[in-house]
Amino acid sequence: MDMEFENENESNIQKSSQRERFEKLAESRVNKALDAMRIVSNLANKNNYEYSEDEAKAIYAALESEARSVRTRFEQEQRRKRNFKL
Repeated sequence: MDMEFENENESNIQKSSQRERFEKLAESRVNKALDAMRIVSNLANKNNYEYSEDEAKAIYAALESEARSVRTRFEQEQRRKRNFKL
């Protein structure tokens, strides 16, 4: 019984460690991505930059496409972990 408890305890510690790592990296990476997007949005200032409507559309199309890719990865991972049960 003690061995079973130790294995379960180790598993819980590992999951906790994975969770903490996820939270730390998610906050850091998402904040960096948001900062980068804010910097890109500075390009919209027509007082400082000249650009065409097509160039602007290309920028936000690229950003939207990547955001969809991120969402798809998370959704696929969630679907992958489901188990079949009758």
